[in-house]
This record gives sequence, C-alpha cells and structure tokens, in this order.
Amino acid sequence: MPPWHQVLSTPVWGLAVVTAREADEVHALGAKDPAVGSGLATFEVHPMPDAIARS
Repeated sequence: MPPWHQVLSTPVWGLAVVTAREADEVHALGAKDPAVGSGLATFEVHPMPDAIARS
C-alpha cells in the first residue's frame, strides 16, 4: 500500500467562516481553491443569519 493511501482514505474536513456581501463571492472563492479545482475536495456554502454574524 502506498504511504499516501492512509492519508487520502481518512475522512478530513475543514471549516471556513467568510464574510461576503453576496453568496456568489463565496462560491467564486471556493472554486479558486486548488484542492477543489483538482477534484480532491468539495465545498458547501451555508449562509449564517445576520443575527449571529459579527458586525
């Protein structure tokens, strides 16, 4: 088994909190990620209510 097999088969996740005026800005940012562009990773966008976003 190649040494990288264990790394790639282990569930990995991350979290980013991004402030943007429009969801399109966030989608464009995620699409520029090299891991997403290579097909190695995906991303989802979940808006936060304004009531809990910092001002």
